[in-house]
Amino acid sequence: MIPIELKRLANDDEEETGLHITNIDYRSDNIIISFSFYGESNVDNSKIIEQWTVEAVDNRKTNISFDYGGFIDIKADHPLLWEFTGIQCSLYYTGWCNDAPKLFFDLYTAHKQIFGHTQCFNIHFHIEKTYPMLSAYSNGLLTTGPKRLMNEYTKCLQKNGLDYNIIGEYPAKYWDGKNYIVEEEGLKVLFLGQTFVVVKDFIFKKRAETLHINQYA
Repeated sequence: MIPIELKRLANDDEEETGLHITNIDYRSDNIIISFSFYGESNVDNSKIIEQWTVEAVDNRKTNISFDYGGFIDIKADHPLLWEFTGIQCSLYYTGWCNDAPKLFFDLYTAHKQIFGHTQCFNIHFHIEKTYPMLSAYSNGLLTTGPKRLMNEYTKCLQKNGLDYNIIGEYPAKYWDGKNYIVEEEGLKVLFLGQTFVVVKDFIFKKRAETLHINQYA
């Protein structure tokens, strides 16, 4: 799915290669991302600059960064897809929590190990009533989300002496402008450095001829 000209960027760790997003076009449901690809010619070792666009077909989620990026990749199986293609549910805790700060630290650590920087932790640390709630009540709702994520959170609950219940399971849905539709399989995540988009498909286009800069000139 990644054009041959760009595949070397996906597998190249050289500092001289990378990309930079220059423009985002939101005028249709399929957003269009323009970016510059910086690389090195295999022929004469000159520096090259290519201008590309990628059309994100049936966009579900977008996180754009204009920072310089060092890689491009497409994933058909990634935690970012869980909220769109997996079962959703609610996670309830049961029992007494003797060390609420430790529990939240364990949950946060588990979350970061799964998502890295790509997904915010949705259990709030700084709401004043959160810690007292866990200490004062022997059961309650902890959070909601993809079941695969909730299953990871349950390990943290058990580690901290709590039991759990997962209830209210339902398939992921999206709003098509008129109705909520059960999400189909086949979504993908495109990574452009720190940028990612969750969509049905991608259409890459090279916008201009490659610019060669002879580093020895």
